[in-house]
Amino acid sequence: MPFRHQVIERPPIQPVVTEYQWHQLVCPDCGESTRAPWPQGVPSGTYGPRVHATVALCTGSYRLSKRTTQQAMEDLFDVSMSVGTMSQSEKTTTAV
Repeated sequence: MPFRHQVIERPPIQPVVTEYQWHQLVCPDCGESTRAPWPQGVPSGTYGPRVHATVALCTGSYRLSKRTTQQAMEDLFDVSMSVGTMSQSEKTTTAV
C-alpha cells in the first residue's frame, strides 16, 4: 500500500480588469458630439458584482470594519477601494 501525502493550496487570485471602449465623434460642421450607445450588460460602475458581494460579505456577515475590509480587499484580491466607495457599495448591494 503506497504512502500518500496531500497538500492543499488555493490558486493565486488576481483581479480581472475588462476595458470597454465605444466611439465618440464630433461633427466638424456643427460641433455636435455623438457617442455610440453603452454596450448591453456592462456595469456602470468601476467594480463588478463579485467585488460588491465580497465587500457586503466582509462588512455585513463577517462584521469587519470598512478599514479592515479595505485592507483585506487589497491584501487578498489586489483590489483598491476607498472607504467612501465601500460605503456606496454597501448601499448599492443592500438596495438590490
